[in-house]
Amino acid sequence: AFVTTENHPFQERFEYKVEVQTGELRGAGTTSNVHINLVGNLHHSGKCLLRSPEEGNDIEEFKTGSNKTFYLLTPSLLGRVSGIELSLEPLEEGKDPEDSKQPGGGEGWYVEKVIVYSPTGKRLEFPCKCWFGRSDSGAYPLSRKLIPFVQPMLERLTSFGRILPKQLSVQSGVFVSPHPSKVKKGVKAKNCKEDGHAGEDAYFKCFSENGKTYGIGVADGVYMWSEYGIDAGQFSKALMTVAKEEVFKNAISVTEVIKRAVDSVKQESIRGSSTLCCCLVDTVRGTAQIANLGDSGVVILNESGVKFKTPQQEHSFGYPFQVGHQEQSDRPEDALVSAVGLESGDIVIVGTDGLFDNLAEEDAITMAFDVQKLFSDSCMGTRATRLANELGNRAFLNSMDKWMETPYSKAATEAFDMVYSGGKKDDITVIVSIVE
Repeated sequence: AFVTTENHPFQERFEYKVEVQTGELRGAGTTSNVHINLVGNLHHSGKCLLRSPEEGNDIEEFKTGSNKTFYLLTPSLLGRVSGIELSLEPLEEGKDPEDSKQPGGGEGWYVEKVIVYSPTGKRLEFPCKCWFGRSDSGAYPLSRKLIPFVQPMLERLTSFGRILPKQLSVQSGVFVSPHPSKVKKGVKAKNCKEDGHAGEDAYFKCFSENGKTYGIGVADGVYMWSEYGIDAGQFSKALMTVAKEEVFKNAISVTEVIKRAVDSVKQESIRGSSTLCCCLVDTVRGTAQIANLGDSGVVILNESGVKFKTPQQEHSFGYPFQVGHQEQSDRPEDALVSAVGLESGDIVIVGTDGLFDNLAEEDAITMAFDVQKLFSDSCMGTRATRLANELGNRAFLNSMDKWMETPYSKAATEAFDMVYSGGKKDDITVIVSIVE
């Protein structure tokens, strides 16, 4: 597709190749109009509509997992491309946001990355890993400014260029509960100071040796391996053990933590597979690095509500991304990586799908506000533990309710085109960390 700006008629043109990669998350694709503006130090391209002229308006342009290529023709060289402005056209008045066949409909879009090639052949990669518009995980901006990937990435992920006047304090509380059927068989949860497990769920939480980084992680082992005589929880527990060791050794990159954990478990020839989620809180700079692979996740709340939420990664409904011993398993590099600024009063909730499948976002917000208010005179650790128990118990009760509408029942209804109600019985792990 050749895209030009109508306001600039010209004869000599300079070609910029643009590749737009849509993510593989549920509902990542869009039929909405997408615009891009390449920003250089000499000129900018102007707002250009990305559409293939040979395709009809009723054809979805950016499908889930697709990689679309466009060629932008500009009247002059832009110079060094220092950024791009990517935007999703808003919902037009009178259009139904549920009608995914309407072009320009304004439905959500998840962008993995954008790659730009200059007329001289220089390649610039613009990581995104963000939603545009409205998705199952919430409402997001329709427009974003992206900056190119520049080495070293480590420094960009671990700092927003600031040192806080006072180091943040973090304290956590944990709730763990095995699947009800496992409890009947005598399976018990283990909840220790820095780690624990419930069924196939495993977790850790600890400070680094130098006290500057606080690490939190959860892993959900795939129970189906037990049908092949494999301990389905051993893989997830081993992942968390190594991840905790890496954090204690003053690790500063969340991607390195999960990669070393996966590599170590494979070297030990442990069989099985697991989802994986890890969060590193830099208490000196006030940032959180988050790496999530699969359907566990992280939600960060502040006084206004949801500040940040990780989307789920699924190949298909009920088939989340997972690392494992088999060759076809996903890789640590497939994890969605984010960096979020933290402030005093933020609440970081890390959990497995047993929590997020059974507890609505608005209920979690209400419970967090209630606990903070009722126990305002209590210490951080008491409030964190109380909220973790409240969230975990509510998720457990919802999982046992056959008629309640839950996030899981909504997703199942959409996936199978049928009316589904009730929660999903599962292992449940919840780690609540309060930042002050």
